[in-house]
Amino acid sequence: KLDINYFHIFPYSKKEGTPAAQFNPQVHGKIKSSRAVLLKELNRKKRTEFIQRLKNIELPFLIEIPPSGADTPKGISDNYLRVAFPGINPSNYNKIIRGKITKTAPLTGSVIN
Repeated sequence: KLDINYFHIFPYSKKEGTPAAQFNPQVHGKIKSSRAVLLKELNRKKRTEFIQRLKNIELPFLIEIPPSGADTPKGISDNYLRVAFPGINPSNYNKIIRGKITKTAPLTGSVIN
């Protein structure tokens, strides 16, 4: 029910000497894998819903200098969405601008003047 846009999913690995290594029974590897698959699907669904709610909403974005070879600059929102801003003026690099998500696949935005 939480409004989450990213899960960090990883299976537990038994490490000798830790309290959890003594738990019985341990979860079988196939069960861990199937749970991870379910969580990844839930993550995809929650992220899609989260992004859809933010489409066309004014947000602050820190515009990053594109790495060498990248064709489109990206901005990162205060909720960690990395959004492409095609055609943005390089004078906006390393600055916070007001923008909005205009397209969700791939995440694309435009500057609000």
